[in-house]
Amino acid sequence: MHAAKSTDSVIDQAELVSLAGKRKVELPNVLESQDFLPSGSRVRYQITVPLEQLPEKSLGIFVSKISLSGALYINGQFISSCDQGRLEDLRCLHKPNLFSTPTSAWRVGDNILEFVVFANARQPNGLSPVRVGLLDDLSENNYRFKQWIKIEFLVGFAWMSVVFGFLSLAVSLVLRKESAYLWFGISCISHALGLLNLTVSRPMINVDLFTWLVFTSRLLAAPMALLTMLALFDKLRQWMLYPLLGFASLGPMVLGLSGTYRPVILAFFVPLLVFAIVLLVISVRWALQSRSPTKIITIGMGLLLLLSGILDWFRLLGGGHFEGTYLFPYTYSLMLITLGTLLFRNLATSLKRSREDREQLERRAIERMAYEVTEHIPVGTYTL
Repeated sequence: MHAAKSTDSVIDQAELVSLAGKRKVELPNVLESQDFLPSGSRVRYQITVPLEQLPEKSLGIFVSKISLSGALYINGQFISSCDQGRLEDLRCLHKPNLFSTPTSAWRVGDNILEFVVFANARQPNGLSPVRVGLLDDLSENNYRFKQWIKIEFLVGFAWMSVVFGFLSLAVSLVLRKESAYLWFGISCISHALGLLNLTVSRPMINVDLFTWLVFTSRLLAAPMALLTMLALFDKLRQWMLYPLLGFASLGPMVLGLSGTYRPVILAFFVPLLVFAIVLLVISVRWALQSRSPTKIITIGMGLLLLLSGILDWFRLLGGGHFEGTYLFPYTYSLMLITLGTLLFRNLATSLKRSREDREQLERRAIERMAYEVTEHIPVGTYTL
């Protein structure tokens, strides 16, 4: 076990106790498949922190990532979990954690920190480096920004997606021939549901059902975004519509039957990536032909989405840094906000133009009526 030299330090070594036995590991550590059961089991990380004297102020322990969920013990005393509830019912893999520790939990000499981590085969599991220091300092310098960018920022995006989604669906009920609003509305609602994976650590429903709902929403959001782009370019055809809708319908059923098996999820994203690449290449030519600002912006957002999707796909394969962040939720949110702004701006412009046209028609009708009246006035009759 690694010993920290002070109460303000970063600990990057620990002793791992798992199904594979005991061994020393470097932090961040990614668990190997033999360390836990595929269906899920617990492992323990043990760290020694020596104190020359008891702290006068509350100490905090900051951990950037615990996957899938975890709890902290100090000298055998339970401190806190990453959220309330059993570890098996929590999903804290995207949540930064700041543990507030009572002074009574510490003692002069060696203190044993133990992180109990629940892991299963659906995602990379492990523990990031552990920072020990004054609670207020850790909150201000380490925790607040990560909590904002990883959780609160995405919660704001989720609510914006919900608002855009319901507004767009309401417009689609009136403008039935403008299918872009329908596909865009479904994209927004699906994306908001998919963001629950990053912002919710204690699902209110069964964890397996919650996981299925999240990945189903992601699978649905991707083809809906493609349909939105095709509708915006007025290039949506029946032979494109049916395969994408079939994919969106088949995906949830296959994921449910496979138990949201990770290789199945990865396989389903491959045809979407291929179709997105082909569509973007063709869309560049469409945008250059029309030179429409809306379409050019759409192409730019599509390229950004494709790049982030490829990077996240490799991350799902197990590549990338353990503490890294998925980019697609951020880029997709920006795409929805951009497209939503453009769509509703175009809608407002159309309404304004329609109102001006109506006023012009009414003015012409009045002028025509006045002309007809004056033309039929008998000779010798005067009007003011």
